[in-house]
Amino acid sequence: MNKATIVILALTLTAVLTGLGYYVYSKEKTTTPTSAVPSAVADLWSHWKTKNNKKYGTEDQYRLSVFYENYQKVMTHQKNPSKTYNLGFTKFMDLTNDEFKARYLSTKVVANQSHVKILPTANAPASVDWRTKGAVTDVKDQGQCGSCWAFSTTGSLEGASFLAGKGLQSFSEQQLVDCSTSEGNQGCNGGLMDYAFTYVEANGITLESEYPYTAVDGTCSATGGDFKISSYVDVAAGDVDQLAAAVVNQPISIAVDANNWQLYSSGVFSDCETSLDHGVLLVGYTADYWIVKNSWAESWGESGYIRLARGNTCGLANAASYPVA
Repeated sequence: MNKATIVILALTLTAVLTGLGYYVYSKEKTTTPTSAVPSAVADLWSHWKTKNNKKYGTEDQYRLSVFYENYQKVMTHQKNPSKTYNLGFTKFMDLTNDEFKARYLSTKVVANQSHVKILPTANAPASVDWRTKGAVTDVKDQGQCGSCWAFSTTGSLEGASFLAGKGLQSFSEQQLVDCSTSEGNQGCNGGLMDYAFTYVEANGITLESEYPYTAVDGTCSATGGDFKISSYVDVAAGDVDQLAAAVVNQPISIAVDANNWQLYSSGVFSDCETSLDHGVLLVGYTADYWIVKNSWAESWGESGYIRLARGNTCGLANAASYPVA
């Protein structure tokens, strides 16, 4: 069989599958023909698209098949009484897990242990929540850009600004995306909070209103900013007691394994490994869970937050750090 014949057969097969309601995808192939999607789910799909302002054109039937497979995951999970958290019809319902990871998670995070400081752990309070103290800005949205590290960084800088008596200021993620490449960050392709702290220590950072977020890599257009830090501290890797001691003092930048966060809607989550791929902000804890601020807008999770079971869940203690104002 020659090469031309192979190409013709491949194109014919693609056309046949598309006609049957399938869509061929290079990484993950859905196996549900859209004709098998129940009418109630198709109605839900229509409402979901309207709510999330989604339009697909010729890709609509494929996205419906992905939506249905995620719908089935949600319904199966919700029937399991042993689960401590809920899945729901999040804004990521139209994505395969590979697509979700490629668009919203970062490159692998490597823990930096060059600035470790050991804190006393005795007499820790039973709970901490920096949101109630006014040290946390509203939940933001990173969009389809792997800039989670920048949002994690600004979150801890905003807390540091509040605690330094300079008020709660919303700092610019876009400045970090565009301007901290010399420190080792790669904009929408990933980065590390410690690299961003190094940039702010040397240059300062400006306000979100002065350097708005665009969710794409841009040319650096800022020479620095009014808010600077004197240094930063790395929490001893894997030490949850040290992490708790740190967040007693201020919000903390952390890295997590967020591969399974796609459909999370509420509850105390623990179904994850420790392959770090996402930067978020630790804002507190109780005896049962950690309180984590994400950067996927308020429509995701618990108004933009997730609760993680106490312990080193999702590897949250493996690459934690915070700025010193």
